Amino acid sequence: MTGCDSATPNPDKVLVQDSFEPGNSAIADPQYFSTEQAYSWKHSIKLGQGLEFGTFYNGTWGSLGQHRLLRLRLWGWLKNPQQRLAYLTVVAQRPSDTPGGPAVVKIRHQFNIYEVIRRYQQWVPASFTVELPADLQPTDEVAVYMWVPAGQPDAVYIDDFSLEYLD
Repeated sequence: MTGCDSATPNPDKVLVQDSFEPGNSAIADPQYFSTEQAYSWKHSIKLGQGLEFGTFYNGTWGSLGQHRLLRLRLWGWLKNPQQRLAYLTVVAQRPSDTPGGPAVVKIRHQFNIYEVIRRYQQWVPASFTVELPADLQPTDEVAVYMWVPAGQPDAVYIDDFSLEYLD
């Protein structure tokens, strides 16, 4: 389920929240922070135009309280309706039993934010709901990241990301 509903999470159910301010953000790399557009405070995350990937959350399923039904909320600022690709991606994977071996992907959801946000050059709230598989283990890794494929003409700005449980 995706939509442009209220971007205000239920504070009692918030697992992760980030307003992307340097020094108070899970993102440490300064190249992602932008003051060109910001919904709250002074900064947002800017992706595209050379920065294809940005991770908003990376941890274990156990650190998320082992909740299976999650809602991701954010504010997005999109410049150009001709740009069509910017994916919010949720991946759950089991680390390899073999040192250096590949992880086993349990689930991968991709949401194209251009299918949800249809107003441009303004901040728009969006939410995305994902159900994680029942066979996850507490040590399985869960990551939420944004991918703006190379060749897209404009940057995408994201602010006030949150992850909350619904179950």
